[in-house]
Amino acid sequence: MKVTFLFILFFLLGGCSPENNQPTNSLSDFIKADYSHYQSTINCELLPDKNLSSVERFIPLLVDNLNKTRNEDDEVMFFFPIQAENSNISRFKIVLNHKDELFVSTMNKSLLDLSFEDTALCKTEESIYGRLSLHESNLGSNLLVTEMMSCNYFDNFNYATMKLVFEEFADALIKIDQSISIIYLENLEDKSKFKWLNVFESLDSRKRFVKYWQDLSVSNKIQTLLSEQSSCGASNLFESYKVI
Repeated sequence: MKVTFLFILFFLLGGCSPENNQPTNSLSDFIKADYSHYQSTINCELLPDKNLSSVERFIPLLVDNLNKTRNEDDEVMFFFPIQAENSNISRFKIVLNHKDELFVSTMNKSLLDLSFEDTALCKTEESIYGRLSLHESNLGSNLLVTEMMSCNYFDNFNYATMKLVFEEFADALIKIDQSISIIYLENLEDKSKFKWLNVFESLDSRKRFVKYWQDLSVSNKIQTLLSEQSSCGASNLFESYKVI
């Protein structure tokens, strides 16, 4: 009903235009994601003679360096992939949530000044994403489990057409007594691409959430609505460690 009302409203607004032969504005011109931050990612790979202990020893130096220049709202997280037991981790991500795009340059300068290239080779992703919280919980820890999925909208779909689905999804989450945060990330250069992040307290917390969610009668409906407008690749699990 809400979707029908919105389309009727925009049709009427277009009909009132002084030049009716001009195409009406698309729904995406009216409804846009209200980002709280930008998000950038730096992908790193450890040198052959280094391990995660080398990264852990480096982090306090990085924090001290960044605290001299960063804005209060800037956040830095390290994402370490959750892999099979006893397997070595060689690749990880440094994830930046920032208000000012210049913070990416600040981070890269800090890594260079502190000679992090002696520990890992890193490359900043070209794409910057707008960050929007769809559901926020006070998880109360800097060490969490983050599930990440990369997605694409189908033709003629975007955040504006998906917004009501997101809202229905957030309403359904309130019925589940579980701690979870849901983050939507929109590619600023290509709005057909987005990322979906589920943040949990632990792997056990994620398992409980999946069970409770599947038991909800509305879960299949929302899954269908999501899959009608977009497709997502396989999810990846990370231990996410917020250092700032």
